[in-house]
Amino acid sequence: MQKCIVKSSYINSIILIIIIFSAISKSPHIFNQGPNLPTILTNFIFLYCLYKISMEDIMSMKISNDYIKIGFFFGLAITSLVFIYHESSDKILNNLIASLFAYTSLILLKYFGQLITNKNVLGLGDAKLAAMGGTWVGIQGIYTALSVAFLM
Repeated sequence: MQKCIVKSSYINSIILIIIIFSAISKSPHIFNQGPNLPTILTNFIFLYCLYKISMEDIMSMKISNDYIKIGFFFGLAITSLVFIYHESSDKILNNLIASLFAYTSLILLKYFGQLITNKNVLGLGDAKLAAMGGTWVGIQGIYTALSVAFLM
């Protein structure tokens, strides 16, 4: 197995930090009121998943699909709750597009980077993590997270 040129855990850490700040900044506004039990619980689950993912990535340079699935599920669940509460499908569509955009962008970067350098530049876990983040923070949030991660 080849080592990655770009340190995956470094990029993941930056992506995680941006996603966390974006999610926390949005959370009080999810239901147009102050923090409530559903937003606190879902944010706790989200932050727990991110914590477990980052610890696992730091220790083994791998990301478990289990935590990605949990984070993805709860990201879609909270987005669906917003849809039900506001009766607006824009949020669901925005977050699904963000997830698809993030995953596709990193997969393309992985394969073109590998084509150019003949080495792994990113793992599939990076793309899955970004896709999970997209379900939580939407297109603006994931674009910001990816931009900042690759600028650093």
